[in-house]
Amino acid sequence: MNFRFWIINIVLFVSSVYGYAQELPPIYNYRSEVYHGGNQNWSISQSDNKFIYVANNEGLLEFNGSDWELYSSPNKTILRSVHVNEGIIYTGSYMDFGYWKRDLFGRLQYTSLGHPIFSEMVEDEQFWKIKSSEQWVLFQSLNRIYIYDTLKKTINFIDTSGIVTMFETENSIYFQEVNKGIFKISNGESEKVELLDSLKENRIINVFEDESELIILTEIEGFFRVIDGQLVKWTTKLDTILDGENIYSAIRLRDESYAIGTISKGLLHVSALGTVLLELNQGNGLNNNTILSLFEDVDENVWVGLDNGITLINFKSPLSIFNDDEGNIGAVYDTQEFKGRLYLGTNHGLFYKTIDSKDSFKFVPGTSGQVWDLFVHDNTLFCGHNSGTFVVTEKSAKLISDIPGTWNIQAIPGKEELLQGNYAGISVLKKKKGQWFLGHSISGFHYSARFLEIDGNNDLWVNHEYKGVFRLRVDKDFTRITEVALDSTIDKGKSSGLVKYNDEILYAYNKGVYEFDPTLNSFRKDSLLSAVISGDNDYVSGKMVVDGANNLWIFSYRSINYINNSQFSKELKVSTIAIPSKLRNSIMGYENISLLENGIYIFGTSSGYLLLDNSFESQTKNLIYLNSIIIKENGIEKHAPLKNELLILRPSQNGLVFNYTVPNFNKYLTTSYQYLLEGYTEHWSNWDETGSIAFENLPHGTYNFKARSRTGELLSDNVINVEFEIKKPWYLSNMAVIGYVLCGFLFFAGINWFYKRYYRRQREALVEKSNREMELKELEAQKEIIQLRNDHLNLDIVARNRELAISTMNMIKKNETLNEIKEELAKLNNVDTIDPVLSIINKNINNKEDWKFFEEAFNHADKDFFKKVKDLHPQLTSNDLRLCVYLRMNLSSKEIAPLLNISHRSVEIKRYRLRKKIDLKREVNLNDYFISL
Repeated sequence: MNFRFWIINIVLFVSSVYGYAQELPPIYNYRSEVYHGGNQNWSISQSDNKFIYVANNEGLLEFNGSDWELYSSPNKTILRSVHVNEGIIYTGSYMDFGYWKRDLFGRLQYTSLGHPIFSEMVEDEQFWKIKSSEQWVLFQSLNRIYIYDTLKKTINFIDTSGIVTMFETENSIYFQEVNKGIFKISNGESEKVELLDSLKENRIINVFEDESELIILTEIEGFFRVIDGQLVKWTTKLDTILDGENIYSAIRLRDESYAIGTISKGLLHVSALGTVLLELNQGNGLNNNTILSLFEDVDENVWVGLDNGITLINFKSPLSIFNDDEGNIGAVYDTQEFKGRLYLGTNHGLFYKTIDSKDSFKFVPGTSGQVWDLFVHDNTLFCGHNSGTFVVTEKSAKLISDIPGTWNIQAIPGKEELLQGNYAGISVLKKKKGQWFLGHSISGFHYSARFLEIDGNNDLWVNHEYKGVFRLRVDKDFTRITEVALDSTIDKGKSSGLVKYNDEILYAYNKGVYEFDPTLNSFRKDSLLSAVISGDNDYVSGKMVVDGANNLWIFSYRSINYINNSQFSKELKVSTIAIPSKLRNSIMGYENISLLENGIYIFGTSSGYLLLDNSFESQTKNLIYLNSIIIKENGIEKHAPLKNELLILRPSQNGLVFNYTVPNFNKYLTTSYQYLLEGYTEHWSNWDETGSIAFENLPHGTYNFKARSRTGELLSDNVINVEFEIKKPWYLSNMAVIGYVLCGFLFFAGINWFYKRYYRRQREALVEKSNREMELKELEAQKEIIQLRNDHLNLDIVARNRELAISTMNMIKKNETLNEIKEELAKLNNVDTIDPVLSIINKNINNKEDWKFFEEAFNHADKDFFKKVKDLHPQLTSNDLRLCVYLRMNLSSKEIAPLLNISHRSVEIKRYRLRKKIDLKREVNLNDYFISL
C-alpha cells in the first residue's frame, strides 16, 4: 500500500477514537421559530386528550401533535407556570393567575382569578408553581400560596416570609420557605417537617415519596433519603458527574427512574438505584444545556423545557439511535457482531467497538474505503471491500483477495470454499492450513454480481439491475460457467434484489416479489410478499435480507417488514415495524439489518444506525380530535362551533376547512389521515400526513364529514363525524319554487295567450294580406286602366303635338307661300289689281283664327306653360307670349319670322327686347330658358 493510503487510514483511526458512541432514544427538538413563541419554557403539562401545554415567555403554547398555537398572556407578561386539572388549564404569570377553558369554537378563553383579589396581592408577585389536590388548586408565588376551591369558587392563601418552591408527592404537598425549612400543607395550613430541618439552607429541587420513605433532591448536594426516620445522604454516581453543577429541575418517571435538569450540563437520566443511564446535552441532542422544566406525558415521553426551545425524548421507544454527527464513520452498509464486538462496514471503512458499551468506535487500519459486506464463516469475519476481501482479526485486517469490489460472500454447500460476487464476475476463496486465500476466478461470466445466491442444485443466481436475472450452471469444481441463461419471465428493475429464503430464490422489484418455481422453470408472483411493497406506491427498494434467526426483511416506504414461518403452520407470517423511509434515513437500495446476540436488531442508516429491541411491535392506538371548523364566506374566515349537532350554514358559507390531529409524539411513528365527505364524494381519500382539508364552493345540501387516522399501521379508535347542511339559496327556497311555479304558470298562460294572439293576428294578417293583394290587384288593374288611359292620352298628346307641329309647319309654309306670292305680286305694276289681292294675302298671313287654333293646340300639349310665364313675367304682352311659345318649341328666328309675318331682323329685335323684359342674363340661352320652364 502507498504512503497516502496509510495516512488516510491513520487519520480515520485517530478521528474515530475520540467519537463518543452512545445510542440515544429518539429525540425531537422544537425551536422557537417552530412553535412561534419565546425562547424560555418554564413549565409543561398535558390534558386528557394528550395535548401538551407549555408556559412560555410569550404566553401559553398548545401542541396537538401536528401544530403549535400560541395564546398570548392576558396581561402581556411571562407565563411562569401551567397545570392541567380535570380539563381546565391553570396558568400563573406576573401579578395574575387563572384558568383557560375551550369555547364552542375550540378556542381557549382565559378567566382571571387574580384580578378580583388584585388589591390583596403582594407587589411584584409571580406564580412559579401550580399543583392540585382533590378540589383545590394551589398557586405558588415567592411570597404566598393561594388556594383556589373549585367547588366554592373561593380563594384563601398561606402567607410566608419567602418561598423557594413547592413540591407534590402522591399524598402531600410540600413547600420550602427561605431559611426556615420544609413545610407540609395540611388542612389548609402549613406544618413544618422537622425531620428535614437540616436541609433548610440547601435549596430543595423536588421531593419524592417511595412507599413510607421520602427522597429529597437538592440543588447542589444531590440526593438525600429518609430511612427509619433518619435523614441520610444518598451517594450516587450523580455526585461525581455534577461536581458542583447546580440542578434546576427534576421529576421521577413512572419506571421510578429520575430525569434531572441542570443549569449548564443538560439532562441526566438516573436509574432508581442511582446509576446514570444517559447524559443528554447540547453536544448530543439538546438545543440548550439549561433545563428549566421537565414533564413526563401519559405515553412516558419526557418533555424538556429549555432556556432556548423544547425537546421531546421518547424514553420508552423500542428504538435507540446512534448518529455520526461529526461524519467520521459515514454511511453504514453492513453490520456484524463478532466475538463481543460490533463491527460497522461503512463508506469510510471498517469500524468496531465493544458491544453494549459507551466506548467510541475505532477504525480498523488498512480498511479505508467502501465496505460492502460483512460475513462470518468458520469463526472468521470476512470484509467485502472496494479493494477486495479482508479477513478481520481483533484490531486489524488482512487483504486475502485483491480482486476489486467484493459485493457478496456465500458459502459453497459441501465445500470448504467461499464464493465472492465481484464488480466483474465471481471468484472463489479457499482455505489451506487454517488460512484463507484467493483460489481462482470462475470463467464464463464477467458481469457485476452484487446479488449472488446458490440454490440446491448448485446453480448460481445473479441479479443485475440493468440486464436482469441470470441462472448460471457451473462445473463441479466451480472453475467455469457451463451455461448462462437470462430469465425472460420477469422484467429487470432498478433497485431490484435477489435472495434465497427457505431454499427458494426470491426476486423483488417495483412490481412485486417473485418466487422461482422449478416445476414451471419460471418465476411466479408471490401475492403475500408482493403486498408488502406494492401497495399505496410503497416500493422503495427490492433489497431483501435474511437474518440469523431466518427472518426475511423487506423494506417499504411506510415500514420495515419481516417475514417468518407461522408457529402453527408452514404459511409465512408478515409483521410490520411502522418506521417510514423518510425517518429511518436508510441508504436506498443498500438497506441492511442484522440480529445481535442480545436479541436487538441493528439497522444501518446513512449517518449511523438504529437499534430495535424485541418490543417494537407494541403500539398504543390514538384518538383523532377535531381541532376547528373554519367557515369561509365572501373571503372572510370565521370559526364554527364544535358541537354534536347539525351545523346549519347559509348558501354563501359554502367553503369549509376542517383541522384535525392525533397527539402522537413518537418520533418514529408517523400519522396520516383520510377523509370522506358523504354527499359529495363516495370513497375515502388517499392517506395524507396533512391534518387539514378545505372544501370550496360546495353546492347546497346535507353532508357528513368523516376523518380517521393511521398511526404507524393501526387505525384510530374513533372517526370524526361532522354533519352540516348548506341551505338553498333564496332563489331555490320553497317560496321561490312556488313563485317559479306561479311564474311558470303565468308564463305558459302568457305564452298560450301570446300564441293565440299571434295566430289570430296571423290569420288577420293573412286576411289583410289577401285583401291587400286583392286591392293591389284592383290597383294594378286600375293602374293598367290608368296606364291605358295615359297611353291613350299620350297618344292623344302625341297626336295633338303632331297636329300642332303640322299646324305650325302649315302656318309657316302658308305664310312663306303667301309672302312669296306677295313678293311676286309686288313686282307687277298693276296696283289696282294687286292691292285687293295683297290685302287678302296680308289678312291670311295674320289670321287670328290660325293663332287661336295654334294656341288651343299648344294648351292641350303644354297647358301650364302660359300660366308659368304669366306668373313669372306678368309684364309680357300677348305678342311676347306668342314669341315665348315659339321659343319653347325651339324654333329658330328664321322659322319664327313667317309666323309673325316679320323679317328675320325683326325677330332678332323681338328676341332682344324679350330678354330685356324678363331680365335674362346674357350667358343664358333664351330658347333653353323657356324650354326649362
